[in-house]
Amino acid sequence: MVLFIISVSLLLLVVITKLFLGIPYGKHLITAGNHVSRPAYGFWLPSLYRLSYNNEIKWIKARVTIIGTKYYHNDLRDQRDINKILGYSTNMWQHHHKNSIRIGWRYNLENREVEIFAYMYDNGQRQSILLTTYHSIDIVKFDVEMCTTNSNHVIMIDDKCLTLPISVTPKKFGWVLKPYFGGNRVAPHDISFEIEKLK
Repeated sequence: MVLFIISVSLLLLVVITKLFLGIPYGKHLITAGNHVSRPAYGFWLPSLYRLSYNNEIKWIKARVTIIGTKYYHNDLRDQRDINKILGYSTNMWQHHHKNSIRIGWRYNLENREVEIFAYMYDNGQRQSILLTTYHSIDIVKFDVEMCTTNSNHVIMIDDKCLTLPISVTPKKFGWVLKPYFGGNRVAPHDISFEIEKLK
């Protein structure tokens, strides 16, 4: 009986850790008319992200595929809005608009390119930095690595490296930030994401 209780407890611990602690690898979908994504199967639960473990910085390493980046047209101001792919906040006790880092994208109507950005909040101040562009309009695929130290966010994408200084020391835990369309406009058509974990 004791062995059974221990086994069930360990199983529950694994499930809870999987659900509530980690990056949302797998397939996700933002349906037309919505901002928020959902997994291809099941439903979302809030997930914590551990930024470091025993003073060792934790890296996210992922291959991202976006299907549905194709042409969309908003008014000029909204066309500049950056849609979000993945990332995390750096303090579980604050809203992510206070301190966070994400990878984002938008369709550049003038150049007919998909632009990939670093998108961050540092002590409430928003910044976006263009990382790279892709001419493929409907399907975009790239590898990304990202981490946060006590003083910087570090992002590597397709062998390009960007270091972003931060003014607020991160906590050990933040919240996972999942795919999101907008800005204030909703998705004009279905957009799917596959986030594959890389070693």
